[in-house]
Amino acid sequence: FRTLSEDPDEQVDFVVMSCHNPTVSKADGFDGHAVWADLPQIIGRESNQKVRFALLVGDQVYADDWQDLVLNEENEEARLRHYLSAYRRFWSNIHYRRVLCSLPSVMIWDDHDITDGWGSEEKSFEGETSTFKKNWQRLFDAAFKAFSVMQASRNPPPLTENTREGLDFCFMVGKFGFVFMDLRTNRNLRLRRLLTEDQAFRIRKWVEDNRLKMQTLFVVSPVVFSHGSPVIEDLTLKAWPFVMWIVDVIARWGKWGQGLQTKFGKSLGDIRDDIRDSWGSEENAAQTDELLNFLFELQNDKDHPLRVVILSGDIHTSGYANIYSSDPDHASGSSIPHITSSSVSYAPFNWLLEAVYRHASKSVALGARGVYSSQISHHFCSRSVAVLSIR
Repeated sequence: FRTLSEDPDEQVDFVVMSCHNPTVSKADGFDGHAVWADLPQIIGRESNQKVRFALLVGDQVYADDWQDLVLNEENEEARLRHYLSAYRRFWSNIHYRRVLCSLPSVMIWDDHDITDGWGSEEKSFEGETSTFKKNWQRLFDAAFKAFSVMQASRNPPPLTENTREGLDFCFMVGKFGFVFMDLRTNRNLRLRRLLTEDQAFRIRKWVEDNRLKMQTLFVVSPVVFSHGSPVIEDLTLKAWPFVMWIVDVIARWGKWGQGLQTKFGKSLGDIRDDIRDSWGSEENAAQTDELLNFLFELQNDKDHPLRVVILSGDIHTSGYANIYSSDPDHASGSSIPHITSSSVSYAPFNWLLEAVYRHASKSVALGARGVYSSQISHHFCSRSVAVLSIR
C-alpha cells in the first residue's frame, strides 16, 4: 500500500463501498467477487493512482442466515463462533483478501452485520414495548463482539471509551474531516431512534473542535436520506405483508415455488425495515431535522463555512442526490451532495423497479420542519464502488 503524503494540499482519492454478499451474485466468473477482482485494476488506472484508503460503510457481512442459530443458542461462546463463521464465509475469497491486504480501510456496520433489519424488526420486541427480547439482545451482543474484533479494531478510536454507547468515530486526512455515524448500536424503531442524543453530542463536539482546520466534512451515514417516493413507500408498507403471504403460498407448490421464495428472499425479502431505517422515514423525521440543522449550519457559518458531503450505502443501487434547504438562514449553502455507493457484491436493485422509483421521486420531503428535501439525479443498477477525489 501507499502512505498519505505529508503535503496537506496534495490530491488524495479514496474508495467508498458497501453491501458485500457474493452468495447472491455468483454467476460473474469470480464466485460473486467480480468487482473485488477488478479493484486492483481500477485503482491502478492513471486517473485513480492517488487512491490511498477505502471506506466500507455497512453490511460487510450478511449474518441473516445465522439469525435462527444464534437466537436458539444458549451458550455465549457458541453465539460468537456463529458470527465468526459468517466472517469466514464472506471474507475468505482471495480477491477480497488481496484488496484489503493492500488498501487501508475503515468500517462501520449496518443491519446485516447483525441481522436483517436490526432495531426495526417488529418480532424482536417484547410485546408492544420498546424492549428487545432477551434472545434478540443476546444476538446483538454476539454481533457486537464479532464486529469489535473483525471490523472496529482497524478503525480510529471511537468517540467514547464505552463502546456500548456507540461506535461512532472521526478522523482527518489533511484538510478533510470524516465522521462515521453508528446507526445500529442504539437503533430502536419503537423509540423512533437512529442514534442517541449523547452520540449526536459527541459528533458535534468533535466537529466543533476541529472545524477551523477543515475545508470539507464527509459524513458517513450507513443508511440513506431518501430513495423513493413517500407515496410508494407508504403503499409498500401496507401491501408488503400480503406480498410475502403470496410468496409463501407459492412456495407450497413444490420445488419451483420454493426456488422462487428463496430468490425473492435474497433479492427483496421483507423490505419494510429498509424503508423505516432511512432518514426519510416518518418515524425518523425529528432526528433528520436535528442532523440536517447541524450540517446546514456548518455550511452557512458566516466566519468559517464548512462544505459537507454525505456518503451512504445500503440500498443496492449507487447514485447521486442533493439535499436542499429552503430555510433563509441557509441561503449561502442551500444544498448538500449525497453520494450512495452500493453494492460491491450484492445483486443490484432491479433496473425496472428503480426506474419506477426515479420517476415517482424526483423530489422527496425530509424531516418535519418542512424546509428540507432531496432530489435524486442519478442511480445506477449495477455492482460498483465509488472513487472520490479530494484536492
